[in-house]
Amino acid sequence: MPEPTPTTPFIPDNRSVPPEPGASRSPKIGSVKQEALHGLLTARALFNAARRYCLVRDRHLASAGLVILQDAFEFVLYSCLVELGADEVKSIESLTFDQLIGDLRKLGHPIIKSGTLKAMNKQRVLIKHHAQLAEPLNVQNYHQAALQAADALLEKIAGKPLQQIVIADAIRDQNLKQHIADPATAIEDNRYLDAMISCRKALYLSVEAAYDIRECPSSPLRGLLSGCKAPYHTRNPEWIQENVREPTEHIQLDYDRVRLDLIEAGIDPEEFLNVWHLTPSVYLHPDHGWATSIQQSHHAAASEDNARYCLDVVVTILTNLAAQTDRVRRVPYSSWKVRLLRGEPLRLRASAGSPLQGRTLPKDARCDAIAVVNGLDGPVEYVELDGRLNDPPEPWSGFIPKDACKIEEP
Repeated sequence: MPEPTPTTPFIPDNRSVPPEPGASRSPKIGSVKQEALHGLLTARALFNAARRYCLVRDRHLASAGLVILQDAFEFVLYSCLVELGADEVKSIESLTFDQLIGDLRKLGHPIIKSGTLKAMNKQRVLIKHHAQLAEPLNVQNYHQAALQAADALLEKIAGKPLQQIVIADAIRDQNLKQHIADPATAIEDNRYLDAMISCRKALYLSVEAAYDIRECPSSPLRGLLSGCKAPYHTRNPEWIQENVREPTEHIQLDYDRVRLDLIEAGIDPEEFLNVWHLTPSVYLHPDHGWATSIQQSHHAAASEDNARYCLDVVVTILTNLAAQTDRVRRVPYSSWKVRLLRGEPLRLRASAGSPLQGRTLPKDARCDAIAVVNGLDGPVEYVELDGRLNDPPEPWSGFIPKDACKIEEP
């Protein structure tokens, strides 16, 4: 049987090549075919999940990690065959693990450490089908071999390792993409501290910037509407004056809020905190640019292993947050302006018999309204006003009858 040959060769520099007559071209996202990219994204997610279990000493967790690891590497093999066009000349869906490796070798892409990886596959069979446990040290070796083999294979086929393929094709925000591309280059140049600072900048833009107290409104409601997540007490100008001594201290995390947000996005909060502790603090000022706070401990932590770990975790955080954003449908906030047609006392509730709040809005006063509601005691409509939306904000809110005001356009 003749060896399969790709009908659409991969061109690393993205120059277009006309397809052969009758040959189909798979649509591409970035520089990789769509089907291949989806497989690689899944592979990356599995590699991330496997890392949590493969590097522990518990035999049960390590065995679970090996099962996930083997699936992750198999996704890489399958995706590479798709990228090379092998699926266009033969069915590759039913190929075994060893056959996937063999077909790639026939196409001129032998897999490094293939003996170790085939042993990993056999160990996975023993775990999954015979309930035999793997030794944690062996699982760690398999984990390292799978990562190295995946990156070596993708370097030849796609011109970059798995991590960078995901960066180039899955992270759409160009600013974030640049702060992920920079550390990858810095690591190759042995500039590990620079790499870790760039990782922290990406983390800042994706997570920490929401906790910037420099321009965060001190009003709780206005702070909520602005998207500021910093603890309320840190937004006070007096607190800032007393406690902020250098630029990076403008970031005041609410750790419970951070943890909840990360869990909702499918991110391990401990990995976020690992990167947060390993990397120097950064702050982006709109006029002065980036500021950093580098301690001796950051120099001590600036190793290749830590730099690669930080980059891997940050990319996972970015892709997970992007996926969560795609799922969320947000209602844009807006409010009305109303003008009082007569002097009207502010009610605590939307009803004629509601207690008054001791504040009477004068005729022709302009206020912010957030809703038109039916009254508690019948069909009469009321307008809910909120002085905390005013500029400057005022600490009051309440209801007035709708006929007491004229609603203007936002």
